[in-house]
Amino acid sequence: MRELLEEARRDAEQAKVQIVAEAKASADKEWQRTERKIETATVQALKELAEASADNAIDLAGRIVQAQLSKEDHAALITQSIQRFRGSPSEN
Repeated sequence: MRELLEEARRDAEQAKVQIVAEAKASADKEWQRTERKIETATVQALKELAEASADNAIDLAGRIVQAQLSKEDHAALITQSIQRFRGSPSEN
């Protein structure tokens, strides 16, 4: 009887170790997948930010070239461009 109980305990311990190892491996995979998603999203956000910055710079340069600006007009254009830049990418 003791032998059977001991064998059952060993089997249970072995199953526990295996389950814990599988759970850890699964959690590690999920963590790595999440890290890749975050990295991809960060790269995409930086790309969109760079594109928006370039678009705003080109837009501002075009406005400056097309008009004779007073200091007040120039400041207003810069303020408008900054406000557009702070808006969502779909608004630009």
